[in-house]
Amino acid sequence: MRISIPRQFAVQYNLMRVIAITLASLCATQIVSAEDEIVSRPYGVLNSAQRLPSRTIAVGNDYLFTVSRPVSVANSNDDIVARPLAVANTPNTLTSRLTAVANTSNTITSRAVSPNNCPFGELNCADCNNNGIFDLCETDCAHAGGLCNIEGCGLEYDCNFNGIPDECERETGFDVICANVDCNNNGVADFLELIVDVQFTLSDSLPAGPQPYGIASGDLDGDGDPDFAVANVSGNSCSVFLNNGAGVFSTINTFAVAQSPRSVSIGDFDNDGLNDIAVACYNTDNVAILYNTGGGTFSEPSFHAAGDGAQCVVAGDLNLNGRLDLVVADTNSNTVAVLWNLGMGGFSVPDFQTVGSMPRAVTLLDIDNDGRLDIAAANSNHDNVTILRNTVEGFVQFDVESVGRFPFAMTAADWDNDGAPDLAVLNSVAGTMTLLHNDGTGDFSPMGLPLPLDQAPRAVAPIDFNGDDAPDIMVANYASGTISLYQNNGTGGFAARTTLLLPANSGCHGLAIGDFDADGRPDAAVANRSDNSARVLFNESISPSPDCNLNRVPDECDVASGFSPDENSNGVPDECEMVNDCATCPADVSGDAVLDAQDIQRFVDCLLNGSISGSCACAEMNGDDNLTSADIATFVARLLVGGLCP
Repeated sequence: MRISIPRQFAVQYNLMRVIAITLASLCATQIVSAEDEIVSRPYGVLNSAQRLPSRTIAVGNDYLFTVSRPVSVANSNDDIVARPLAVANTPNTLTSRLTAVANTSNTITSRAVSPNNCPFGELNCADCNNNGIFDLCETDCAHAGGLCNIEGCGLEYDCNFNGIPDECERETGFDVICANVDCNNNGVADFLELIVDVQFTLSDSLPAGPQPYGIASGDLDGDGDPDFAVANVSGNSCSVFLNNGAGVFSTINTFAVAQSPRSVSIGDFDNDGLNDIAVACYNTDNVAILYNTGGGTFSEPSFHAAGDGAQCVVAGDLNLNGRLDLVVADTNSNTVAVLWNLGMGGFSVPDFQTVGSMPRAVTLLDIDNDGRLDIAAANSNHDNVTILRNTVEGFVQFDVESVGRFPFAMTAADWDNDGAPDLAVLNSVAGTMTLLHNDGTGDFSPMGLPLPLDQAPRAVAPIDFNGDDAPDIMVANYASGTISLYQNNGTGGFAARTTLLLPANSGCHGLAIGDFDADGRPDAAVANRSDNSARVLFNESISPSPDCNLNRVPDECDVASGFSPDENSNGVPDECEMVNDCATCPADVSGDAVLDAQDIQRFVDCLLNGSISGSCACAEMNGDDNLTSADIATFVARLLVGGLCP
């Protein structure tokens, strides 16, 4: 009996057939060598069996088939002629109509599909996203009298109608914004849905001690919501602001410390389950620790020696023993002091590490993904940052990066979403911020030109104020009394800054982030040195429509159009909710941490689309950054192992 396969499913059928043949072959433990030949009809080339040397793509002398990422067109009698990718290695240069882009080059380079199979002539055979479908077919099914009526036509967005898929323009650096597109028909242009309406409401003034300088947030009374503590530089004290859970700070207690406290760090230093407070005291060259006695009350300070001019203190488990150690920037001795936690709240004598001249700030980050926190110190007199790598043998000076004039503060976050923490450094005299990209090994380099700020920036913190899971940046500018916000596009690019005005002569000097009103959005607490107060900036920014894959299209549109698979029908593209990564679970293309039949169908879909983004990254098996038929055997072999991912 002859079974007729609908033409629109012919490619999937043949791919599944190839995978089935490979499965059967591997199950029989018959491993094909490079010299063996396989008799099969891969991709329905002609209407008879073809003998293909294994690992060989070209067939015959009169034509050349490239079967990687084929997009097929039905011929007759269920025969399929593969539309190959470019058979030549030379790129074609196309002049395109970029009507929505100003001040940019109108020339793009793309890999062409075989001119012999192009219905528009060689110059219109662009395939900029390299998925085996002509761009003009993807963006306009009716182009050239319906010649593009093939599987996949019309699936790519082309909101400016220039014949180039929007994703290609974005990858080339063009900013595609089209006001006439409303993919979910909700009356709001898509690009407006993805632009956050930045709104912060300023609280009333909260009285602190003389000249609040540094600030940190954390749960200080054990009720589960964030409180904050402020170091008062002229009051030789630390003020504790307790939150009632709704962003109301009715209880404010002040505790004496030592002279000229500059910085605050919160953590459980004695492992009793309660957060304590560490304060770096500049004039007395030590750290004062207020141990939490419960309910937001604290003991008399315990003093631990640091270096000359203790300016900044941070806490982290540096030796992986489960206890929080302290690292202090000693401005006048050109060192950072490591105070090792000895347990029960005791600390070692300072372990001094030499850095640059006059370090003003220090932060902890794992620069090389070895599980150990390393140290970065901002040297205000040398205008650079020293990186100290934390090794089993001790700290080693690993890198020194130049920044702007008088670096005063810094913070770490993965700005470009590559899995490695980067740095943001405030150059207080220059009035700029330098972003340093980490390549994953701890080698840093500037991420573009420094970003402009207002006068005398003194504090910086990462804050995802728009809820897109990409860290944005907030900066407190002391002399101008303003807050600068830089919104991250998800790949380390930042939109033009938003400026928030604080009351005149407030002199904001410290910054701490926390969801103080429990509405699911991060807020900011500011220490105002000039008017002896603290204030809270409550985040009321309107979150955009979810765009978890950062393609500037609402997720609901991606799912509705079929652009992003949503196998569990929860409205979230599968690529955004993978529970594992390909490094730990190769072949788990469905992203469910189980190797099973679902991965086969997803593998076929990925192979047809030629995509290695999102969950399709787990379909690329041989490490050549291309998804082709060459990946099938390795995929099948891994799939046969089966079971749960680690």
